Amino acid sequence: MPSAALIAVHNGGGNRVEGMAMSSQRYRERAEQETIPYVSPSILETILSQSALPILVSFQTSWAEGIIPRLREIVEAFAGEVQPVRVDVTAHPSLRERFKIRVIPTLLVFQHGLPVGFIVGLAPSRFIIETLRKAIGAASRERRRRHGRD
Repeated sequence: MPSAALIAVHNGGGNRVEGMAMSSQRYRERAEQETIPYVSPSILETILSQSALPILVSFQTSWAEGIIPRLREIVEAFAGEVQPVRVDVTAHPSLRERFKIRVIPTLLVFQHGLPVGFIVGLAPSRFIIETLRKAIGAASRERRRRHGRD
């Protein structure tokens, strides 16, 4: 990770997975209704390389939905400022390995294709929002410093 990376680990509620088991049909129907899309490795690569916005990637599983209400709050808080996506680490274990995901959920923040922060565990929305703001701010300051603007 670059030197500007912000790491946040929240253990307030433990790193247990909150959610419920769902049938795959019910899961697909619900996923289609979500505003935060699940992406494949190739789509994630495209988004990371082409997006001008910071990307918030939620690494989760299809059977654990405890993070979804928090992600919805983040989408509202950062409307138009952050592009959120989800990765099902069960369906795409290569991404779990590539980004060294050990706890579900894990959120990674990317800016200009590079990871600038991450949150491990199921954290409260305000903690995620605060961490995301800090990560985006730290990355922006580092970029300005590199370009001699700060």
